Amino acid sequence: MKRVVAFNSGVAFFEYAGTVTGDQTMTLSFDARDINDVLKSLVLLDLDGGHASAVTYDNREPIARSLEALSVDLRANAGLADLLRQLRGHIIQLADEKQTRGRIVSVERRRVPGGDEPLEQDVLLLSVKGVLRTYAVEGLPGLRLADEQLNADFQRALELLAMRSSSETKQVTIDFRGEGERRVRVGLIQEFPVWKTSYRLVLDDDDKPLLQGWAMVENTSNAKWEGVDLALVSGRPISFQMDLYEPLYVRRPMVKAEQFAGLVPRVHQGAFDSDPFADADADPFDARQLDMPARQRGGGGFGGGGFGGGGGAFGGSAGVNLPEERDLSRGMQSSQQTAAVGGEVGELFRYQIATPVTLDPEHSTMLPIVNSQVQGERLSIYNAAVHSVHPLRGLRLTNSTDLHLAAGPITVFDGGEYAGDARLGDVPAGEQRLLSYAVDQECEVTTRQLDAVQTLVDARIVGGAIVLKHRTARDHVYAVKNAADKPRTVLIEHPVDPLWEVTMPAKAAETTRDWRRFELSVPAGETDTLRVGERSVSEHSVALSSINDRLLATLLADDAVGHEVKQTLREFAQRRRELAAAQAALAATTGRLTNIALEHNRIRKNMQTLDKTSQLYRRYEEKLGAQETEIERLQTTSREQQSRINELKQQPN
Repeated sequence: MKRVVAFNSGVAFFEYAGTVTGDQTMTLSFDARDINDVLKSLVLLDLDGGHASAVTYDNREPIARSLEALSVDLRANAGLADLLRQLRGHIIQLADEKQTRGRIVSVERRRVPGGDEPLEQDVLLLSVKGVLRTYAVEGLPGLRLADEQLNADFQRALELLAMRSSSETKQVTIDFRGEGERRVRVGLIQEFPVWKTSYRLVLDDDDKPLLQGWAMVENTSNAKWEGVDLALVSGRPISFQMDLYEPLYVRRPMVKAEQFAGLVPRVHQGAFDSDPFADADADPFDARQLDMPARQRGGGGFGGGGFGGGGGAFGGSAGVNLPEERDLSRGMQSSQQTAAVGGEVGELFRYQIATPVTLDPEHSTMLPIVNSQVQGERLSIYNAAVHSVHPLRGLRLTNSTDLHLAAGPITVFDGGEYAGDARLGDVPAGEQRLLSYAVDQECEVTTRQLDAVQTLVDARIVGGAIVLKHRTARDHVYAVKNAADKPRTVLIEHPVDPLWEVTMPAKAAETTRDWRRFELSVPAGETDTLRVGERSVSEHSVALSSINDRLLATLLADDAVGHEVKQTLREFAQRRRELAAAQAALAATTGRLTNIALEHNRIRKNMQTLDKTSQLYRRYEEKLGAQETEIERLQTTSREQQSRINELKQQPN
């Protein structure tokens, strides 16, 4: 092993190097769990004119399928009696004094008298030189299979069962072909523990902060690393597993053979001396069929010799031209070499360990990757969601190294003493990150949100509704008290709300996806405030028909509403008053008609009991006549009023 490139995506690239002479094979051992990665990623290079002709490895037939193919089925946890039942008809040899040989006839279960309850035991029935003999299975001294092939299958089944529970080591053999001594390289991807980083940050008032970084690498394999060239790559290339080692079989449909009913023997009739239908009109299609050459008849069958060695519709074209096939293989090999030219690695960063690494199996190591001064600015970071009272002591760290700093924990030392722990995300060279490592108990923050103020800024008529546009303003006040004997720079993190725009201060010191950060310098022993103003603009529509008188009066008195909109609102208000008056008049007319109808019915009932010549009857007749006239007048008025209402409703808003 010469080189290891570890990724923090759970894999590593291993490169092996060596020399071969002439035609030679190289054998590598891998755990069975790694063989799929080997088959997916194996790269072979013969650097001095040779080539790798083949890679061979132990295939893995599925255990159950391999056991099923053997003549002895050990898939179930069978006892001796069950095993002997499988061997019916085979010859066995007993391990008794006479070395009895016989053919198994059967194994049966028999009752054996004894004690209070009869016992059952398995009995072997064996044909020995034509004589049937019985043996208690439990009393057999031992036996062996006389059939060598059957015995080999039995031993193979035992080996397969042992392989099922053991962790296998697979051998991969690479066959190199060429002349003379040549350098060869073998590269592959294998599962590998994610390498980790941790940092130490030393703060000094008189000098720049010192950043020291270490990478932790584990050798979990059984191979010792001797002077390995190690590289650590920060990045997450897409990596996956795929089962290429397990043999795959395609399920094919079972097609039943067609069965035809047997024909009943028939009695053949005698032939005519001449064709009785010779003068009849023949079918032209049948005539053409009779004229066709024999080789062209029968459209339902395959062409003659089509799937054989040539001739017919499929003859010749399905043959294999071996020399051309070999030329094609050489062409594919040359094109593969052309397509394998390396390119850019992508958005990854590599830590190249300068000193070759020697590491025993199942051991880990810490390797220095960063040891340089960086730029840093002390500050306190306040976030109400983290701590509502005190900010956190922190640092604005600038990655002034030429390296990409991978994510990891940081232990902070200040003034030669432990100050706290922090977490660092991935930091490309030249970028800044905030670190917070302790609670700043000498600094206290109180917050207050003032009442929001809403103002109408615009109104417009759209269809049958009025769209009102409001501007809402709100202020957050942060009061910072610095009880320390040194001034503090406090970085206040204010949450980002996509619906609100910051109006004060004019600009944040920096903005992240979730926070706006504002800086506030507070002298020693004093208190200072930061006011963050925000505004939001919203619109909502109100149907003109649902506007109440109070809102209508407010809109007509507001200067933000334009003259044309106000004129439309006045016209709408006038129509609404006219509509209300018309509806009230219609209701009064309808009520009068209802009262007359009730009075009408009362008079008619009373008239049914009166003498038609009486004075009261004549009086009722006169009253009914007057009411009929009134009803006709009111009905005309009602129709006019309803027409007016419809006219008012149909007028556009």
